[in-house]
Amino acid sequence: MHELALDVETTFHNKGNPYDSRNKLVCWSVAQSNGGSFACQWGNVSEADPQEFINWADLIVGFNFKFDYHWLAKEGLDLSAKTIWDVQIAEFILSCQTNKLPSLNDTCLKYGIETKKDVVSTEYWDKGINTDEIPWEVLSEYAEHDAKITLMCYHAQKAKMTPGQVQLCKLMCQDLHMLRD
Repeated sequence: MHELALDVETTFHNKGNPYDSRNKLVCWSVAQSNGGSFACQWGNVSEADPQEFINWADLIVGFNFKFDYHWLAKEGLDLSAKTIWDVQIAEFILSCQTNKLPSLNDTCLKYGIETKKDVVSTEYWDKGINTDEIPWEVLSEYAEHDAKITLMCYHAQKAKMTPGQVQLCKLMCQDLHMLRD
């Protein structure tokens, strides 16, 4: 099975809302089940075409993927036939539906996975510096790392979940296709 963790970074007006005209998609990142990972500036199709990676994948993995899905759909990418696994939804299920909005960092800590690189938050976003103003070397490392740890969390969750929990997660993630509109 070809698994693809997919993540986007955007400017942060109105919490990065894709329908706020002040916002833009800055970059996208992937981590593949075959070990490949990278981040790419949005619109730079000479480096890589995100639709090709989506087409390659049998499973798209994300964290709070509704956000990413809205952005990708807004930019014309087609995920409609893809199976999605949202690590945040899976964590909600694993908590017996008590942890309503788990963070990626808390999820990583739970499974002994290295957490997010805080430099983007602490040195840029917390100081009001928008995503499109962050040096590419810093942002690309941050974005690629997010994709990698998201894929690692997926594998940790799958090893822990019962077949019924896996089925429930897949069912709940099917809703993401309907919620993107």
